[in-house]
Amino acid sequence: MDRKYIDDHHIAARYLADQLTDSEREAFEAYYVDHPEMMQELEIAARVKTGLAKLRAAGDLDSLLQRPARSTRTLAFAAAAAVVVVAIGVSVFLLRTPIARPLLAASAAAFTDGQGVQLPVAKPLTLMKARGSGYDAEIDLALDHFADRRLE
Repeated sequence: MDRKYIDDHHIAARYLADQLTDSEREAFEAYYVDHPEMMQELEIAARVKTGLAKLRAAGDLDSLLQRPARSTRTLAFAAAAAVVVVAIGVSVFLLRTPIARPLLAASAAAFTDGQGVQLPVAKPLTLMKARGSGYDAEIDLALDHFADRRLE
């Protein structure tokens, strides 16, 4: 008999309840003679079993095992905490919502970023398509011009 077998088959609990066969009892007693830590575990289990029997005899075991009912004060506190959390969440959401900026403006100066810095705007370009297979014009957007203005 080894420790795994004892744990898997609840040999210690069955020994204390006097539910082992004669061969199991002899093998278990031989094991705990060689392993004194098993005797300590048996003593602890026997004390717990005796304590539970005393509580049951006094009528206190059932009241100890019952789950305490939640008080209305605890539920009111939880509800108040939930309301506070929701109020904070809504206010943060509303305060963090970005202000809608118009996509159209009357002038190029009206295009600004969140800090009020004017955004670079290119000059207006007119595109026309001619009938034919060749190119009429090449458009240079001067992207370097925009990159230089953003670094300032």
